[in-house]
Amino acid sequence: MNLIGNLHPVFVHLPIGIFVFGFLLELYHLWRKSPLANEIRRFTLVVALLSSIVSIATGLVLADQGSYEADALELHRNLGILFGIGTLLLLWLASRLKSGAPKNYFIFSYGILLIVLIAAGHQGGTLTHGEGFITGDFSETEIELKTVSVEEAQVYTDLIQPVLNQKCVSCHNPNKTKGKFQLTSYEMLVKGGKNGKQLGNEKERLNLLLERIHLDPVDDLHMPPNNKNQLLSDEKSLLEWWAANDFCRDCSVASLAPDTQWLEVLRALTNTSSPIDKWKSEYTSAPDSWVKELQERGFSVHAVDSDHPMLRISARGIISLQSKDLRMLKKYAENVIELDFSNTNLDDELATHLDAFENLLKLDVPNTQITDKALESIQELSYLTSFNGFGTSLTIESLAIFESMPELKNLYLAETRVNEKNMAAFNAKNSSIIIHYVPSEAFPESTLTKPILSYDSTLFKDSTLVSINATFKEASIHYTLDGSAPDSTSAQYNAPLRLEHSTSLRVRSFLNGWKKSPEATADFRKSSITPTSIKLLAPAHRSYQAKGAETLTDLTQGSLDHKDGKWLGFEAIHTGAEAYFDTPQTINTLTVSALSATGSWIFFPAAIEVYEVSDEEKLLQKATYEAEGPGGEVKQRFFDLDLEGQSVKHLRVVVKSRMKNPQWHASPGSPSWVFMDEILFN
Repeated sequence: MNLIGNLHPVFVHLPIGIFVFGFLLELYHLWRKSPLANEIRRFTLVVALLSSIVSIATGLVLADQGSYEADALELHRNLGILFGIGTLLLLWLASRLKSGAPKNYFIFSYGILLIVLIAAGHQGGTLTHGEGFITGDFSETEIELKTVSVEEAQVYTDLIQPVLNQKCVSCHNPNKTKGKFQLTSYEMLVKGGKNGKQLGNEKERLNLLLERIHLDPVDDLHMPPNNKNQLLSDEKSLLEWWAANDFCRDCSVASLAPDTQWLEVLRALTNTSSPIDKWKSEYTSAPDSWVKELQERGFSVHAVDSDHPMLRISARGIISLQSKDLRMLKKYAENVIELDFSNTNLDDELATHLDAFENLLKLDVPNTQITDKALESIQELSYLTSFNGFGTSLTIESLAIFESMPELKNLYLAETRVNEKNMAAFNAKNSSIIIHYVPSEAFPESTLTKPILSYDSTLFKDSTLVSINATFKEASIHYTLDGSAPDSTSAQYNAPLRLEHSTSLRVRSFLNGWKKSPEATADFRKSSITPTSIKLLAPAHRSYQAKGAETLTDLTQGSLDHKDGKWLGFEAIHTGAEAYFDTPQTINTLTVSALSATGSWIFFPAAIEVYEVSDEEKLLQKATYEAEGPGGEVKQRFFDLDLEGQSVKHLRVVVKSRMKNPQWHASPGSPSWVFMDEILFN
C-alpha cells in the first residue's frame, strides 16, 4: 500500500493541469467570441474528474501512513474531496449547456472551483514541504548564519537551529512529522521520534540523528533524503562539534573555547555577506550600448535585479560564435555571474576566453564541443558554484580539476564520458561537491536540430538560390528534390543550390553519435509565364482584398497569418480568375497557392477546374480534394494541375469553396472561407 500512497504526488498534478487548461479554454473562447465545442468541454471535465478521483484515493492511502499533522491533513483532504464533488457538478452543468457561449453561472462556478483547487494545492505544498514553501519564505540553499561575531554566537540558537531549519524542518515540522519527529525546537529534538530520543547522554559523541546524516545517500534512512538539499561538510562538522560538547542548549561559542580550526569552520558558517550582495556596492552597471551590442549579436542579457549591476547572459543556440564575440563579452566580464552556452559551437579554443569572468557563479555548456582542455580556463574561477557539462566529451580526468575548485557545489555530467560508477565514487569521496544524476529526458535529447533553409522566396521566375546550415559544422547535410525522405545516402549539400524548376526540397543533417535531425522542408514553385492581364471571377471580401487580381501574379507569398494583407479572402462563394495572354502559350502546369486555418473558418479548395475559353468553353483539367479534419493547424499549400502542354490564349481557373464548415467544426454549418494568393503558370 505504501507504493500506492507514494504515487499521490504523481497523480495529483493531473487534475490541476487539466482543470486549469479547461478554464483557460473557456476564457479564450469568450475573448474570441467563438463557442467552445461542448464535446471538448465535457471531455476536459471528465478527465479532470477521473484524475481527481485517483488523486483522492492515493492521497487517502498516503494519509494512513501517518507523518502529517492531523488538522492540516484534514483541511487538505476535505478541499480535495470538495474539488472532486464540485467537478462532478460542473460536468453536470456542462451537459445542460447548449451550443453558443456558456452561461455566466457556469463560468462563475468554474472560477469558484478553481479557487478551491488552488487552496487545496497550497495546503498540499505546505504539508509536503513545510510552511512558507510556496510563498518562498523557506529556502533550501546554502546556509548563511547571521550573527554579530563567532564568539558572541549562542551555539544552539544561532548555529544549530538555523541549519536544521534550512535542511531538515521541511520534513520534520508540525504539519509534516516524518518519523513522528519534529526539529523545530530544542524540546522537540530532545523528545525524539518513533525510535526514541535522538539525543544521547554525555558519553555519546554521535546520536541516531548524526548517524543517519552520515549514512550512504542511497540508504533509505539517510537524512536528508537523497532528493533533498544535502548538508555541507562544514554543517556536518558543526553538528559533530555540538555533539562532542554534550548537545548543550544555552552555551555560547566563547564558553566552549574552540580551537583555531573550529573557529575557522564557525566563521565560514557565520559569514553574513554573499558575493552578490557585496558586488552590488562594488560594481557599476555595464553601459546600455554594450548590452545592446550583445543583444544585436543574439545574446540574451538579464540583470540580477532592476537596480543590480550583475548580469546573467545566455548565448543558447548560437552556432556561429567567434573569438570576437567572446572578446566583446569580456569587456565587462566582472559584471557577469552566469553564462549559458547551451547548444552552441563553443569549443576549447573559444573557451580560452572564460578565465576573464572572475565573478562567474554558474556556467552552462551542455551539448557543446568542449573537452577536458577547456577546463584549464575555468579552474581559477574562485566563485564558480555550478557547472553543467551535459552531453560534452568531458572524461574522468576532468574530475581532478573540479575537485580543486573551492566553491564548486553542483556538477551536471550526464551523457559525458564520465560514467555512473565514476560519478558515484566522486560523490562518495567529496561531500561538498555533488554530481547530480540528471536523467537524460530532463535535457533536450542529443538530437541534431533541424537544418536552417535560407532563400529569398519560394516563388521565382527563372531560378532561386537556397543555402542550408546545420547546427554543427561537422554535420553532413543531405537533401532530396523528388519528394522522397532524405537519408545519409541522399545527395550531400556542399554549396548553395540553384533551383530552376518547381520542386519540393527535403533536408536532414547527420552526425556520428547524434540522432538525425528532423526534416526541414520547403516547396518551391516556378512561374515562367505571366498573363498579360488577369481578373477575378468573384470579388474578394472587403477585409481581405490585398492588391486585387494583381495579387495572383505578383510572386509575393502570403504568410501563415491570413491578416497580413497578402491574401485574397472569399466567404461562402466560388471564385477564381480569368487569365489572358497576348499570344497562345504552351502551359504544362498550373499552380494555385491556398491557405487553411480551420480555427478561423478557412479551408483549402474543395475543387479546382481549368477551362480554355475560345469560341466555346473546354474543360482542360479538374481536381477535387478531401476536406481537412479536426486539428486547427495553419497550413499553406500549392495545388498543382497538369495541363499536358496545352496551347491556350485565354484560361478560366475556377476555385471552388466548401461553402460551409463541416460537422466536426466548433461552428458547424456556418459560412466557410477560401483564401488564395498566387496562380502560377509554367
